[in-house]
Amino acid sequence: PLASAVPVPIAGDPNPLSAREISDYTGHLRARAEQAIDRDSANLNATRILNQMVNRLPGRNPGNAKDIAKVKKQVLGNNSLAGKPETARLVTRALNTCREKLRVERTPHLRGCLGNQHDILNSNTTQDVWKSLKPGS
Repeated sequence: PLASAVPVPIAGDPNPLSAREISDYTGHLRARAEQAIDRDSANLNATRILNQMVNRLPGRNPGNAKDIAKVKKQVLGNNSLAGKPETARLVTRALNTCREKLRVERTPHLRGCLGNQHDILNSNTTQDVWKSLKPGS
């Protein structure tokens, strides 16, 4: 909990992280961000599930609508998070959106669509984190 990956400074970096930035974002701001993330566990769990689905699809053959049931079974079969009603609703909505996009819009592939749905859910969490941190300007 509250672990942070901090980039190693590289010689010549025109804008390296300062000691204060590292201290702020691994200290008190990290704890506040964690509280914002914890408030929306269904969203976070759904993004984790979608991420696992994306990772099950190979990059060179990224899947289509007929692969939804297979990847869903692979990921949700042993996933206790999927049993939570709000998480299940978010995952189902994302899968239905991809199914429809692949049918109607001819979205290039399932992997890209699931990745996009993951990013949409993640952007909601990111916005909540920034609101909780109350950054300037």
